[in-house]
Amino acid sequence: MVPRKGRKHVFRVIRELLYFASSTEVKSSTQTDIAAALEYMNQILKRRATVFLISDFLAEGFERDLQIANRRHDLVAIRLIDPLEEQLPSVGLIELEDVETGETVLVDTSYDEIRETVSENVMTQKSALEKMFKSIGIDFIDIYTHQSYVKPLTRFFRVRAKRFH
Repeated sequence: MVPRKGRKHVFRVIRELLYFASSTEVKSSTQTDIAAALEYMNQILKRRATVFLISDFLAEGFERDLQIANRRHDLVAIRLIDPLEEQLPSVGLIELEDVETGETVLVDTSYDEIRETVSENVMTQKSALEKMFKSIGIDFIDIYTHQSYVKPLTRFFRVRAKRFH
């Protein structure tokens, strides 16, 4: 795809990525390796570029690589959030699995304390990530999986356009 400017092109790129992800069988490890992706990007992109990094950012150990990538490029983090991760529903016993480690744990979601603890932990992680993005100087967008991505992206580009002009 030829690089172009503009919101319309960004939406086309996102649409193509979503189509590719849904129409092909992507074979990958279950481990998210943001650091490796950023290292690879820095090797292949020789000139400064605007880069959209799309992830849930639940991995660890990628802060240094984010800093390096952000110095070389205009890096924008798009964090995908499942609302069920922020607020567990009260549905009784559920088995939760860490997709990356395969570790499973049985959780009784009928207890308010458990749901509140999970929510607090998620919000703490979310705040720490936002603090890291801000300290590095990376723009970021939160996109919830149960909502359209159009409004958050449109809002982001409006704010960004005002800041740069």
